[in-house]
Amino acid sequence: MLCSGLCFAQIPTERLYDAWEKQDMSIWRHFLDSTKWDSLSLADQALYINYEYGYVALVSDGQIEDEKETRIDTFAAHLFSLRYYLPSAPYMAYRAAECAFRAKISTMDLIPMGLKAQRNIHTAFRYDAKDPFALTVAGVLDFYTPPLFGGSRTRAMRYFKDATRYYEQAGDTVDNWNYKMAKTADTFFAPKK
Repeated sequence: MLCSGLCFAQIPTERLYDAWEKQDMSIWRHFLDSTKWDSLSLADQALYINYEYGYVALVSDGQIEDEKETRIDTFAAHLFSLRYYLPSAPYMAYRAAECAFRAKISTMDLIPMGLKAQRNIHTAFRYDAKDPFALTVAGVLDFYTPPLFGGSRTRAMRYFKDATRYYEQAGDTVDNWNYKMAKTADTFFAPKK
Protein backbone atom coordinates (compact mmCIF):
# COMPACT_ATOMS: atom_id res chain seq x y z
CA MET A 1 0.00 0.00 0.00
CA LEU A 2 1.22 3.48 -0.86
CA CYS A 3 0.92 4.86 2.65
CA SER A 4 2.88 2.06 4.30
CA GLY A 5 6.11 3.51 2.94
CA LEU A 6 5.00 7.03 3.75
CA CYS A 7 4.49 6.64 7.47
CA PHE A 8 8.12 7.57 8.16
CA ALA A 9 8.23 10.52 5.78
CA GLN A 10 9.64 13.85 6.95
CA ILE A 11 6.69 15.81 5.61
CA PRO A 12 4.50 17.59 8.21
CA THR A 13 1.34 15.62 7.42
CA GLU A 14 -0.48 16.68 10.59
CA ARG A 15 0.09 20.38 9.90
CA LEU A 16 -0.95 20.00 6.25
CA TYR A 17 -4.03 18.01 7.21
CA ASP A 18 -5.03 20.67 9.75
CA ALA A 19 -4.62 23.32 7.04
CA TRP A 20 -6.90 21.29 4.76
CA GLU A 21 -9.48 21.03 7.55
CA LYS A 22 -9.35 24.81 8.00
CA GLN A 23 -9.39 25.34 4.22
CA ASP A 24 -6.14 27.31 4.51
CA MET A 25 -4.38 26.26 1.34
CA SER A 26 -1.77 29.00 1.72
CA ILE A 27 0.04 26.57 4.03
CA TRP A 28 0.02 23.94 1.27
CA ARG A 29 1.31 26.49 -1.23
CA HIS A 30 4.12 27.52 1.13
CA PHE A 31 5.00 23.87 1.74
CA LEU A 32 5.04 23.04 -1.98
CA ASP A 33 7.01 26.15 -2.92
CA SER A 34 9.57 25.88 -0.13
CA THR A 35 10.26 22.15 -0.43
CA LYS A 36 13.03 21.13 -2.82
CA TRP A 37 11.74 18.13 -4.78
CA ASP A 38 15.22 16.78 -5.56
CA SER A 39 16.22 16.78 -1.88
CA LEU A 40 13.32 14.47 -0.92
CA SER A 41 13.57 10.72 -0.59
CA LEU A 42 11.33 8.71 -2.91
CA ALA A 43 8.95 8.03 -0.01
CA ASP A 44 8.73 11.76 0.71
CA GLN A 45 8.25 12.51 -3.00
CA ALA A 46 5.35 10.04 -3.05
CA LEU A 47 3.78 11.90 -0.15
CA TYR A 48 4.58 15.33 -1.61
CA ILE A 49 2.87 14.43 -4.91
CA ASN A 50 -0.38 13.83 -3.04
CA TYR A 51 -0.39 17.34 -1.61
CA GLU A 52 0.65 18.73 -4.97
CA TYR A 53 -2.27 16.87 -6.56
CA GLY A 54 -4.69 18.41 -4.05
CA TYR A 55 -3.31 21.89 -4.51
CA VAL A 56 -3.28 21.69 -8.32
CA ALA A 57 -6.89 20.50 -8.23
CA LEU A 58 -7.88 23.74 -6.51
CA VAL A 59 -5.73 25.80 -8.87
CA SER A 60 -7.19 24.20 -12.01
CA ASP A 61 -10.68 24.57 -10.57
CA GLY A 62 -10.11 28.30 -10.19
CA GLN A 63 -10.50 28.25 -6.41
CA ILE A 64 -6.93 29.53 -6.06
CA GLU A 65 -5.33 32.08 -8.33
CA ASP A 66 -2.02 30.69 -9.46
CA GLU A 67 -0.07 29.83 -12.57
CA LYS A 68 -2.30 26.98 -13.72
CA GLU A 69 -0.26 25.56 -16.59
CA THR A 70 3.02 25.87 -14.68
CA ARG A 71 1.57 24.07 -11.65
CA ILE A 72 0.12 21.29 -13.80
CA ASP A 73 3.36 20.91 -15.77
CA THR A 74 5.40 20.70 -12.56
CA PHE A 75 2.96 18.15 -11.12
CA ALA A 76 3.23 16.09 -14.34
CA ALA A 77 7.05 16.18 -14.24
CA HIS A 78 7.11 15.14 -10.59
CA LEU A 79 4.64 12.35 -11.28
CA PHE A 80 6.65 11.10 -14.25
CA SER A 81 9.75 10.85 -12.07
CA LEU A 82 7.79 8.52 -9.73
CA ARG A 83 6.53 6.20 -12.47
CA TYR A 84 8.71 3.30 -11.29
CA TYR A 85 8.20 3.97 -7.60
CA LEU A 86 4.46 4.41 -7.14
CA PRO A 87 2.16 1.39 -7.31
CA SER A 88 0.46 1.20 -10.71
CA ALA A 89 -3.12 1.97 -9.61
CA PRO A 90 -2.31 5.23 -7.76
CA TYR A 91 0.11 6.25 -10.51
CA MET A 92 -2.59 5.87 -13.16
CA ALA A 93 -5.09 7.68 -10.92
CA TYR A 94 -2.70 10.63 -10.66
CA ARG A 95 -2.32 10.57 -14.46
CA ALA A 96 -6.11 10.65 -14.75
CA ALA A 97 -6.15 13.67 -12.45
CA GLU A 98 -3.48 15.40 -14.53
CA CYS A 99 -5.64 14.96 -17.64
CA ALA A 100 -8.67 16.29 -15.78
CA PHE A 101 -6.67 19.36 -14.69
CA ARG A 102 -5.67 20.04 -18.29
CA ALA A 103 -9.27 19.59 -19.44
CA LYS A 104 -10.42 22.16 -16.89
CA ILE A 105 -8.10 24.91 -18.05
CA SER A 106 -8.43 24.54 -21.81
CA THR A 107 -11.65 24.30 -23.79
CA MET A 108 -9.60 22.95 -26.71
CA ASP A 109 -8.43 20.05 -24.53
CA LEU A 110 -11.70 19.48 -22.71
CA ILE A 111 -12.93 16.43 -24.62
CA PRO A 112 -9.61 14.72 -25.49
CA MET A 113 -8.20 15.19 -22.00
CA GLY A 114 -11.49 14.21 -20.38
CA LEU A 115 -11.53 10.98 -22.38
CA LYS A 116 -7.89 10.33 -21.53
CA ALA A 117 -8.65 10.88 -17.84
CA GLN A 118 -11.39 8.24 -18.07
CA ARG A 119 -9.07 5.77 -19.84
CA ASN A 120 -6.39 6.31 -17.19
CA ILE A 121 -8.79 5.72 -14.30
CA HIS A 122 -10.06 2.53 -15.95
CA THR A 123 -6.43 1.41 -16.31
CA ALA A 124 -5.92 2.12 -12.60
CA PHE A 125 -8.88 -0.15 -11.82
CA ARG A 126 -7.40 -2.91 -13.99
CA TYR A 127 -4.33 -2.77 -11.76
CA ASP A 128 -6.31 -2.65 -8.52
CA ALA A 129 -10.07 -2.13 -8.40
CA LYS A 130 -9.89 -1.75 -4.60
CA ASP A 131 -7.22 0.94 -4.45
CA PRO A 132 -8.76 3.67 -2.28
CA PHE A 133 -6.91 6.52 -3.94
CA ALA A 134 -7.95 5.39 -7.43
CA LEU A 135 -11.53 5.11 -6.19
CA THR A 136 -11.31 8.62 -4.74
CA VAL A 137 -10.02 10.08 -8.01
CA ALA A 138 -12.70 8.13 -9.92
CA GLY A 139 -15.31 9.65 -7.63
CA VAL A 140 -14.05 13.17 -8.27
CA LEU A 141 -13.96 12.55 -12.03
CA ASP A 142 -17.45 11.09 -12.06
CA PHE A 143 -18.79 13.90 -9.90
CA TYR A 144 -17.52 16.66 -12.19
CA THR A 145 -18.04 14.94 -15.56
CA PRO A 146 -21.37 15.93 -17.10
CA PRO A 147 -23.80 13.02 -17.59
CA LEU A 148 -23.69 13.66 -21.34
CA PHE A 149 -20.05 12.56 -21.24
CA GLY A 150 -20.60 9.59 -18.92
CA GLY A 151 -20.39 11.20 -15.49
CA SER A 152 -22.65 10.11 -12.67
CA ARG A 153 -22.92 11.72 -9.26
CA THR A 154 -24.63 8.59 -7.94
CA ARG A 155 -21.73 6.41 -9.09
CA ALA A 156 -19.29 9.01 -7.70
CA MET A 157 -20.83 8.62 -4.25
CA ARG A 158 -20.45 4.82 -4.53
CA TYR A 159 -16.78 5.28 -5.39
CA PHE A 160 -16.32 7.52 -2.36
CA LYS A 161 -18.09 5.01 -0.11
CA ASP A 162 -15.89 2.16 -1.40
CA ALA A 163 -12.76 4.31 -1.04
CA THR A 164 -13.69 5.09 2.56
CA ARG A 165 -14.11 1.40 3.33
CA TYR A 166 -10.73 0.47 1.79
CA TYR A 167 -8.90 3.36 3.51
CA GLU A 168 -10.36 2.12 6.82
CA GLN A 169 -9.44 -1.52 6.10
CA ALA A 170 -5.87 -0.42 5.39
CA GLY A 171 -5.77 1.73 8.54
CA ASP A 172 -4.95 4.74 6.37
CA THR A 173 -7.22 7.29 8.02
CA VAL A 174 -5.02 9.47 10.24
CA ASP A 175 -4.12 12.87 8.73
CA ASN A 176 -5.33 11.59 5.35
CA TRP A 177 -7.21 14.35 3.54
CA ASN A 178 -8.20 11.98 0.71
CA TYR A 179 -9.91 9.69 3.23
CA LYS A 180 -11.70 12.60 4.89
CA MET A 181 -12.84 13.98 1.53
CA ALA A 182 -14.19 10.56 0.49
CA LYS A 183 -15.83 9.98 3.87
CA THR A 184 -17.57 13.36 3.83
CA ALA A 185 -18.24 13.47 0.08
CA ASP A 186 -21.95 14.09 0.53
CA THR A 187 -21.19 17.38 2.30
CA PHE A 188 -17.76 18.12 0.80
CA PHE A 189 -19.19 18.19 -2.71
CA ALA A 190 -22.42 19.95 -1.72
CA PRO A 191 -22.88 23.37 -3.36
CA LYS A 192 -21.15 26.11 -1.36
CA LYS A 193 -23.48 28.80 -0.05
